[in-house]
Amino acid sequence: MSKKTMKKIALGLVSFASMSAIVTPYAISTAQAEQEQISQVAENKQVDTNQLSQEELKELYNKGITEGRINESQYPFNIFVENYESGKISYEEVKDTIAQGLSYNEYFAQKMNYGAFPNGEGHSEEEKQRLRLKRGYRENANAFKRDLRKGDILVVQGGLGHAAIATTNGFILEMSGGKGKNYLDSLNTWLGKGIPDNNHQFNSENWMMGGTEQGVTSAEHIKGWTQIWRLRDTKMAQKCADYADRTFWNSKGSYPKDRHIEYKLTSGILKTNPSYCSKMVYDAFYYGSGTAPLMTGWSTDMPFVLPAELPYVFDGAYKIDKIGTY
Repeated sequence: MSKKTMKKIALGLVSFASMSAIVTPYAISTAQAEQEQISQVAENKQVDTNQLSQEELKELYNKGITEGRINESQYPFNIFVENYESGKISYEEVKDTIAQGLSYNEYFAQKMNYGAFPNGEGHSEEEKQRLRLKRGYRENANAFKRDLRKGDILVVQGGLGHAAIATTNGFILEMSGGKGKNYLDSLNTWLGKGIPDNNHQFNSENWMMGGTEQGVTSAEHIKGWTQIWRLRDTKMAQKCADYADRTFWNSKGSYPKDRHIEYKLTSGILKTNPSYCSKMVYDAFYYGSGTAPLMTGWSTDMPFVLPAELPYVFDGAYKIDKIGTY
């Protein structure tokens, strides 16, 4: 996807600016919380069951290819259709907030990036479920842990997405998000009162497999799809990881937590507290890089930054690569 295309997407987020906070699925919450939120919505709202014909779906799929947001060889049409159908529930959840004024097709294209990762690759939850054998999970988790490096950006697929940062070769820091007691309470939580002390750190095994650390249990990210993205400038990536660790976890870079960050999505991306998943990652690189021109100038004016946008907010002089999908 070109930087020009990403800029258009970013400018499209201005419609969010009237909100004080938004909902938190796989963009702003963890994969497990998202599934629980979807269940709440299904109980409280009627899901749009309007169906597009195969020809109309193919037309939308080809539109994503033309825009450079779908890689046809890595995101087959049948998986696209699965993601299109499953995305309708999350649309019902946010159609009066994030998706206000957008049709479902517009929401799916603009906010869900056609269900694709930033590089145009696409998978479905059902696809992962078809590979649910424990042995497959174990091998995938081992590959993820083997490949992870300090300063890596993690982008999780599903709904609006989720993001995190590796603060060492073996630890991952995130804003986990969450939910309320019911649908209305969840909206009030995400749109108003926020979630206190929501920054969490897990070793890579616990983060991927849903283990518990310092009294908090991670979502089972192994059940979804995660990509690792890496800055080519290793020293810069490690410098920004250290900033994230000291700003969003422990002021001295130690293991016990002494930083307490509120989860809340408010307009403007350059304030470190409150924060949300992709904003925390953005700020780690923006502030952690010091005076280096790491981020694009236009990105600092974005009212919100979504997980799928993170690989495109770096200046051209600082290349970032996709390492793998797990």
